[in-house]
Amino acid sequence: CDDLNSLDGDGCSSTCVVEDGWECINEPSICERVELTPPGEDCYNASPIFTDSGEVTENYGATDDYNLPSANSCTGWPTDGPDVYYSVRLEPGETFQAIVKAFAPGGYFFYDVSIYLLRSCPATSFGCIAGADDEIFSPPEETLTFTWPTSQSQAHTFYFGIDTYCNGEFTCPTSDDFFTLTWTIE
Repeated sequence: CDDLNSLDGDGCSSTCVVEDGWECINEPSICERVELTPPGEDCYNASPIFTDSGEVTENYGATDDYNLPSANSCTGWPTDGPDVYYSVRLEPGETFQAIVKAFAPGGYFFYDVSIYLLRSCPATSFGCIAGADDEIFSPPEETLTFTWPTSQSQAHTFYFGIDTYCNGEFTCPTSDDFFTLTWTIE
């Protein structure tokens, strides 16, 4: 790409390389942000989050691919419901914050949503590095905040899971039910 300037952050870098999360056409290049695609059913197919902030409403997954065990140190609760995944790349010192609100058709029923950040894919037993599962009742939302320490020497891609706790006590969502994800990367 070549957008006739030496600025980074506008889609075409100072070295004339298309930046993550952008598509560029023509020369001089016209660059536009890439829209977030639906989340992946597992971390291998995670939809990348390229933008510094945004909000999207999507459906829950159809399968349960990853389960946090009972009394885990990440969310404190098991996750036995259908899950979906996004990937997020953080530079040292960057903070990822995600807020997930759970809904069902008509918006009258909600699910016990669990959210967590995995260090790798596939997830290992020690792969969950941050999580949240605090609110069972209204408002049905969870907030996760994670900072990749400045002591780290390079960027890292994490896998953000949106899951649920069912365990026979609650109704599990289906792929017809939905959630809203709001995020920032600073």
